[in-house]
Amino acid sequence: NNLHPTISDERREYLEKECGLTPYQPHAPPNWADPDHPSYHLFSAAILGASFAGRWYAPKIGVTRMPFTASILLVPIFYLLAINHKEKRFAYSAEGRRSLDQNLEFYPITRRAFNKAKAIREQELQ
Repeated sequence: NNLHPTISDERREYLEKECGLTPYQPHAPPNWADPDHPSYHLFSAAILGASFAGRWYAPKIGVTRMPFTASILLVPIFYLLAINHKEKRFAYSAEGRRSLDQNLEFYPITRRAFNKAKAIREQELQ
């Protein structure tokens, strides 16, 4: 059933020592990239502050305001995207796979359907 054959101990040792390859370990995103962490909001506030300052100062030095306006608009957009990405059913980033209970945590309708199907199946088995 495995799509990839298991690696022998000799091959694993060769890959680790000679090539410097190690098995993948899931890791958490940095705090400044996690929308649930306060440092994310401080980082976003710093970007917004610099963007508003640049937008205010741009006409004085004769440059366009457009890049500063774009960054002001993109801060909340990226926040909403980060929240959406964090609550997705499938983990596409560097984190580990979520369990069934973690997936059902954000989807109460799916949980009710799962519990109903489980009850029906248990009833069929009895």
